[in-house]
Amino acid sequence: MESATDAQQDLYLPKEKFKYLILGGFGFIGQAFTAFLYNKGDCAFESIVIADKKHKMFARIPKAREEIYNDERIKAKQIDLSREKEVVEMFETMGPFDIVVNCAAETRYDMAQEEYVKNTVKVAEVCGKTAQAFGVKKFIHLSNCLLYGSTKSPADEKTKPNPTYTQGKIALAGEAAITQIKDLPYKILRLPIVYGPYDLEGYVSVTIVGAIVYKHQKEQMKVLWDDSKRIHTVHVHDVCRAIAFLISSKETKQNLYNLVDEGDTTQARYYSVLSKVVGVSIECVGSFKSHFASLMLDSVISKMNDRHLRTWFEILQQHKIPDSPLNVKVYREMCENTNLSVNGSLIRSEGFKIQHKWMSVQLLDDVVKSYIEEEYLPKQLL
Repeated sequence: MESATDAQQDLYLPKEKFKYLILGGFGFIGQAFTAFLYNKGDCAFESIVIADKKHKMFARIPKAREEIYNDERIKAKQIDLSREKEVVEMFETMGPFDIVVNCAAETRYDMAQEEYVKNTVKVAEVCGKTAQAFGVKKFIHLSNCLLYGSTKSPADEKTKPNPTYTQGKIALAGEAAITQIKDLPYKILRLPIVYGPYDLEGYVSVTIVGAIVYKHQKEQMKVLWDDSKRIHTVHVHDVCRAIAFLISSKETKQNLYNLVDEGDTTQARYYSVLSKVVGVSIECVGSFKSHFASLMLDSVISKMNDRHLRTWFEILQQHKIPDSPLNVKVYREMCENTNLSVNGSLIRSEGFKIQHKWMSVQLLDDVVKSYIEEEYLPKQLL
C-alpha cells in the first residue's frame, strides 16, 4: 500500500477529505476509483456513496477489494440514476456530497438505442442538474473518444466530433447534457480504450479471451486490417489519477480534456504484446484480405462468434470454471477499419503526468492474472 504522503505528492489527491458520490460505482472504472481512494489512506476521503443500478451482491467485487466495501465510510445505493425523484432523494438522505464522479455511461457494445440514451444521456442530465441544485464542488464526467470518429491524425479537444458509432453519438449527447446545465462546476474527461485488472467487458478483455481460444485450438489468431490501425489506450490507474488531478487542481484552464497514454498504440504494438502474454501467434491480415471480408462482415462475425463461443464453453467445462463473466463475443465496431487516434497533450501541458506511458507485457499480464485470481479463466492455458 502506498503511503498517504506518496499519494499527495504523486497522485494528485485533494488535501481536503471530501464526501464522494460515484455514479456507476460498481463498473470497471467506478470500482477502480473507489479502490484508488481507499488505498491512499485515511487522508483520501471522508465518505463514499456508490450509486449503481446493480446491487452490491451482483457487482462482481474482486477478492482483493472485499475489505473496501466493508468499510463503514463506504455505502452502496442501488438506484435508477435516470429517475429524478430517486436521485433527489439520494442527495437528500445520503448527502451532502462535495464531489460527484460520473462513471455511469453505457460502454457495452450492441445495446438497444433506448438503453444507451437512458444509461448515458438521461443519467448525465438528471444527475448533473441535481448535483448543481445541491451545490457540489465538482462534477467529473467520463466520456468516450469514439465521438471523434475515425482519424489517423490524433484528435485533440478542438477537433470537431464526427461519430459514426452509436457509442460515440451517445457520448456526445451526454456531454451536451452536462454543458447545458448552468453553473454546474464540471470537468469532462474523454477516454479511449481503457484497460487494467478486473476489466470484464472492454476491447482488451474480449481480445485476451479470443487469443486464449486460438491458443487452445493450436491455431494462429488473425485480425482484420493492417498493423498501422490505431487503437489508442489508457490504463485505468491513470484514469483514476486524472480524475483526482481534476478534482484537486485549481489551475486547470479548460473544462474538457482527452486522456490517453503516450504509446500511440497500433494493432502491431497491441497484438505483439498480447501474443507474448498469451503465447499465441497473431497476424494482422492487411487491407487487401480485410476488404473482401468487410463485404460480408456480418456473416464473417457470426461464424467467428459461433466458433469462439463453442470453444470458450469447452474450455470452461474442461477446467471446471462454472461462472466466468468474460466475454469472447466479437462486435462489428471492433472489426471495421476505424482508427481511434487521440491527442492527450492538453492535460499534460497543465501538469498531469501519465504513469503508465504505454501498454507493456507486464501491464497486460497483470490483467490476465486478475482473471486467474478470480477464477474467470484457467491458469493451465497460460
